[in-house]
Amino acid sequence: MKYPEKIDRLILIDSSGLNVPDKSEWRFLNYPVIGEIITNFISLDATYNSLSGMVYEPSFITKAYAEEIFAPLSKPNNRKAQYLSQRNMDWKITDARLGELEQEILLIFGEFDPYFDNNYYDEMMLRLQNANLVVVKQTGHLPHEERPDEVNALMLDFLTHSENPAF
Repeated sequence: MKYPEKIDRLILIDSSGLNVPDKSEWRFLNYPVIGEIITNFISLDATYNSLSGMVYEPSFITKAYAEEIFAPLSKPNNRKAQYLSQRNMDWKITDARLGELEQEILLIFGEFDPYFDNNYYDEMMLRLQNANLVVVKQTGHLPHEERPDEVNALMLDFLTHSENPAF
């Protein structure tokens, strides 16, 4: 939001932005020592289980998929980045400035997202002046992964049409 004039459109997929409490698994990272301990216990199995809880159809998550997500999380500096970014996140600032965005915005959320519900994206729509909301049916927190063809078509339509594309 530092240089909004540099973009004319914005796509947000299951995006944070409101100043609402994080889910407990993220809140624990805010505490010194506890965050460090928790991130040291990130394992392939824990990653697999966490990912399985994020999607509409848990069988979508394969061990190979979990391995791809886990690989960077197995590195100490990346684990440190997880808890430090959580500790330094201040959604009050973002939330307060959402209304300043004048660009056309496409908000994409999953119908069964365990992190963001209808109230969340309704609140996002109230704050954003020029947003289009699409809720992708039968997806969770990863609609772009669960329904890539559908989400890619939405994004392409949004990016290639003039103002207010039809959804």
